[in-house]
Amino acid sequence: MQTIFKNLKRKKKLVLVLLAMCLFMLLLSVFFFGECKGCIIRTFYAPDLIEDNRIVQIAHETYLQNEQKKEFYEAYNNKKGFYGLVFKKITLEGRPIQIFVISDNGQAQVIIDYTRDPYSNRNYKNIKPLAIILGFKSKDGHFQDIIASKKDSYYVLKIEYPDDVICL
Repeated sequence: MQTIFKNLKRKKKLVLVLLAMCLFMLLLSVFFFGECKGCIIRTFYAPDLIEDNRIVQIAHETYLQNEQKKEFYEAYNNKKGFYGLVFKKITLEGRPIQIFVISDNGQAQVIIDYTRDPYSNRNYKNIKPLAIILGFKSKDGHFQDIIASKKDSYYVLKIEYPDDVICL
């Protein structure tokens, strides 16, 4: 009879240990792959350019954005000074991301902040663009150079990099 009780005690201990391990693994997965990971990366591993307060313009979805894009393009083309824009976008799943477009004396850099998107790796993507072109999208959706732009159209920054093209 005592051996049966000993076996039950061992089984209870084993079940408790297994439950504790499962709980520990669950907490680790939430910590390293969930909201906590994005928060930790945003807090401690954000690129220095994002932390820099010289990114002064936040692009708005109005015609004011045209002036901001034009000023950025002039700073990039003339290789003078520092200018940065922040674009807030939504992913296909409806999660927010931020796109930082920065020109520092003509050296362009694009940083995409995926830290709030649970369907991504919750990290930053740093891109060195090959070219940045200012233009607009025509009614049929094609990109056209700024020379042909109409006064009432929104400007588009076309950012070309080795893998893809971003139009902001």
